[in-house]
Amino acid sequence: MPKVELSVSSQFCILLVVQVLVSVAIIGTITYMNQSRIIPGPIQPDNGKNSQPSIGNYQLLIQNADGRGSQAHGQDGKANPLGQNLKHFKDIVNSQIQKRPTRDDQTEATVKTDAPPRSNKFVILTSVNAEFVDIAENWLESLRRLGIRYNITMVAEDQDTFKYFSIRANREFRVLYQKQYAFNFTRRYGPVMMYQELIRRRTVYIRTLLEQGNDVLLVDVDTVWIKNPVDLILKEYALYDIWLAQGYENHIPCPCFMYMKSTSEVVAMVREWVKRLENQRGRSLESDQVALTKVLPLFPDIPIQKMSFEKFPTGKHYFDRAWLALHKQEVYVAHGNHLGRHDGKKKKLKEFGLWMLNY
Repeated sequence: MPKVELSVSSQFCILLVVQVLVSVAIIGTITYMNQSRIIPGPIQPDNGKNSQPSIGNYQLLIQNADGRGSQAHGQDGKANPLGQNLKHFKDIVNSQIQKRPTRDDQTEATVKTDAPPRSNKFVILTSVNAEFVDIAENWLESLRRLGIRYNITMVAEDQDTFKYFSIRANREFRVLYQKQYAFNFTRRYGPVMMYQELIRRRTVYIRTLLEQGNDVLLVDVDTVWIKNPVDLILKEYALYDIWLAQGYENHIPCPCFMYMKSTSEVVAMVREWVKRLENQRGRSLESDQVALTKVLPLFPDIPIQKMSFEKFPTGKHYFDRAWLALHKQEVYVAHGNHLGRHDGKKKKLKEFGLWMLNY
């Protein structure tokens, strides 16, 4: 075959094309890696404007998580549903949430424990089932109207709820589907115990995120944010490790709004909280609130801020017009507890002008 010789200009053009193709490949790889990484923490205000989120890869792993994994057994030799799934849930979070060391693993030269959390250091955690989808939407709308968006991890407790919310999932709004974390009493004891299962199960999610080095703000979806409650925490971040709303009486904690720093003492407390709930059997099961009341005194060295009752009232108080007339300007978060189930909550929220949806 005759030897083909390329001119200098042709050689230059070929070299230029090769360089462009290599550059495109490198840029594409970097872009993919950045989009795949999930960084927990609040994002910047968007002045009330929500951009259309893309469907992230986070829920893809959850969709494929079918509950396979090793069995964990209690002292009685029986399979412990909460224990056996803790490792599986932890593996899921490990693979998707970028780790950072806990404050106790870092030196004073690099971080101060009294420094407010940076933008990647805390996660708002909540859970919801199909019955409360519109209630959850109303809570999310209250955040949007305040012009704030924080990184939220929402645990969907059934497949329909997961499908509904996951189409909006992105790096700042993560949706988990955790059907496999069921307690044994779900089918035996009816809807009341199913609700308690949902609430009690959140302690496992809290533990996992704290162990990852994330501060966690646990919230109930049947709330409405009237003012930004995170501002209260940031102002006194150096003073406390836990911020906790109060129940009907001030000595009863309400984990409906609970901010936890990822310190060794707080992690140990949450582990004990999980353990207490995990080891219970039969019909007489403690709620997460009752268990927390008994666990907190075991850790007297944890500085706890009890949130002002006027700023975080129960539903029984906020939806009392006489009480509200005296304290309306002080309220940060209105909670729809003590109002019955879904219909009772929605009715009161509408009656008091806190229903922000058009359906």
